[in-house]
Amino acid sequence: MTHDEFLSWVDGQHLYGNDFTGDDLVSWYRDEEEGYSGLIGDSSSGSKYNYHQNNEYHGWSRIRSLPSGAVGLGIGSAKGLEFSRRRGMFSKILIVEASDKFRLATRTMEWYT
Repeated sequence: MTHDEFLSWVDGQHLYGNDFTGDDLVSWYRDEEEGYSGLIGDSSSGSKYNYHQNNEYHGWSRIRSLPSGAVGLGIGSAKGLEFSRRRGMFSKILIVEASDKFRLATRTMEWYT
């Protein structure tokens, strides 16, 4: 990836991956599958989540109310920590996650059950 390509994605001019071929998607998925879990280490141990303020500003503050029984959906949400402060808003939270490590860790989280 060139610097100019990177800037075009950051500036919103292009959607990264929109032009991926089938082989590109398979390669990207394999890179991402355990990529983040490898960056933060052992997924079974507790980890500090540093994005609550960003989530509040860009997302949660814009949700006025949800219907009873609402279901939260996290795509690539690792351990689902972005939901930890708002779990009472949802009847359940579904997480689609490529990482085997995170899927196993999420099943054992106390707040998740």
